[in-house]
Amino acid sequence: MEKKLLVLIFIIYREGYGTKWAKSISSDEFSDVSDLWITLQDFMRYCNITKPPNIQKGIGEWKR
Repeated sequence: MEKKLLVLIFIIYREGYGTKWAKSISSDEFSDVSDLWITLQDFMRYCNITKPPNIQKGIGEWKR
């Protein structure tokens, strides 16, 4: 049986600084990185987005 490995890399980038300022975020900050929809919600919380955009999850989307 073949297993697939899911690797997500999270990087915070500061606009205007190019590659001079960036930091990685540990995936431990996210509850379920195998679910992209939950990861998006966690990421917006991590970034303290107080008024998130209206993104609608379609049927069968956001899954890997």
